[in-house]
Amino acid sequence: MANILDALAQYLVNNITVAKYGSYGLVLGQNLFLGRLPAEAPNASVLVQPYPGRAPSLTMGIEAIAIDNLKIQLLIRGEPEDYPDTYAWADTIRTALASIVGTQVIDGIHILRMAPLGTISPMPYDDGNRPKFTINFEANVQ
Repeated sequence: MANILDALAQYLVNNITVAKYGSYGLVLGQNLFLGRLPAEAPNASVLVQPYPGRAPSLTMGIEAIAIDNLKIQLLIRGEPEDYPDTYAWADTIRTALASIVGTQVIDGIHILRMAPLGTISPMPYDDGNRPKFTINFEANVQ
């Protein structure tokens, strides 16, 4: 079975496409990365990474953990000096992930909900004058 990062990568590749969202389709290993953003990543890139989440929801039955409450952060970086399009891209990604409601099985992972934790947060521009935004989610996974 895959992990949550693999499942979200598959979902993003399938749902953030050139046909739907302009020139910002996502391809794993080209402009979509898991865990770390490599130095050779293109300007317009997305990083999906975990960070510490809440304690799981427990049951008294055979399976002690009923629901894992994972925290996921996305870093969206755009082309130099292109704040509006980078923000719009971040909003598209946020909307796509927030639409995961009810049980969706993605790459063998049962995701009940991808709840945004706040709004899209601007980060300081990097040394290449590229705008960056973060989006935080809680992933409720069975």
